[in-house]
Amino acid sequence: MIEDILSQVKDSLLKDAVSEYGLTEEKAEASVDVAQESILDGFKKEFSSGNVTGLLSLLQGKEDIMTNPIVMSIIGQYGGKLISQLGLSPQMAEGLSKFAIPFIMRQFTQKTAEKEMDEKSLVEMLGSSMGKDIMNDFKDKLPGDLGKTLGGFFS
Repeated sequence: MIEDILSQVKDSLLKDAVSEYGLTEEKAEASVDVAQESILDGFKKEFSSGNVTGLLSLLQGKEDIMTNPIVMSIIGQYGGKLISQLGLSPQMAEGLSKFAIPFIMRQFTQKTAEKEMDEKSLVEMLGSSMGKDIMNDFKDKLPGDLGKTLGGFFS
């Protein structure tokens, strides 16, 4: 699903990265790839720590994106990767990360807030993006019997 959202907003992100932040088209393209990687890494971190409730709250649109600790962590991670992988200045990386990640997350939460999200639908939605290895490691951390209920999904 993350890939679908990014494909829908990619043109807008690229345009803003070039016009507002002065990136070359090549670096703008790379910045979108790094954004996807950072979001997936952030979600994996939350899953592996067992923060299903926090992810659900975020994806259900119950929290302000700009104050959500998950989003703030992803923004920081993305900014660091923009500096280390693309060679952007800290100021440019901070500006772009504070624009791009909330923009993407707003699109993402608009899509997910329309659905009745529960732990099972969250795992199913993110499973294909995050890979079966992460999901297999995570299933034992799910509350109640949810890991057993979803057992077939992970194999």
